[in-house]
Amino acid sequence: MSRWAASTVVEGRPDPSDQYFHRRVLGSADNSYLDALDADVATELCSILGHMAATTDAKRMLDRVPDGFENIDCRHEGFEIAKLGEQAVSDFLRNRPTATDRRFGAHKSLYSPVIRWLDWNINDPNYKGLIDFFQSFAEQNLPMAPSERFVRPVNERIVHSVKSAAAEYDISEARIECVVREYRGFICGGKSFNRAAMHAHIIREQEMLTTSVAAKLLGCTVIVLTNCSRRACLATSQTTALGSGSFASLPRTRSRGF
Repeated sequence: MSRWAASTVVEGRPDPSDQYFHRRVLGSADNSYLDALDADVATELCSILGHMAATTDAKRMLDRVPDGFENIDCRHEGFEIAKLGEQAVSDFLRNRPTATDRRFGAHKSLYSPVIRWLDWNINDPNYKGLIDFFQSFAEQNLPMAPSERFVRPVNERIVHSVKSAAAEYDISEARIECVVREYRGFICGGKSFNRAAMHAHIIREQEMLTTSVAAKLLGCTVIVLTNCSRRACLATSQTTALGSGSFASLPRTRSRGF
């Protein structure tokens, strides 16, 4: 594959990716990131990245690169990303949800070309470094539960979505979103966040009861509870939950001792 890329004849000014792979075939090296990969693996990586970049505006993500790894345009575009190194590749992947305006239902589907490509090569030792890199990226940036697969199964949840966090902590998605926004915990481009970073904040929110829940627990109406709050008989705090207006809340410990 790399030899084919190196031998491709392109009219006009030589393309940087053609020049690079030509030098690779001749045995020279001048890119620390791509040089660390087998030449054929580096060629495929560039094609995959270029395909993903080219389909940013697509209505659906295609798992396969059109015309396969011989697609010159995809290889050229992907090389412009990969030549800048591993951090540039990470940044490109991390910005996928924002670039596509989150038109895909599950964030994992944004990376389906990578998943299909690496799954096909999962037992090839030449791909191990890339598999480790992409697996680590996915676990650190995508909301995946234990045993869910990217290329390999996930051992533990590192990232939550608003929906999965609401299920774990048993409070509404609106309250989860409110807390994470307050502490600026959302990962770029979506409504996912690092579980460990937000855990203590959500636990504190979990300890707060909405007035409706507290009123039910105390055996009174919301109006009675609101009047108690206004008269300073019972301290409450005001919270604004996105999309659901404002609600008053109070600590569980206070409601038990009221």
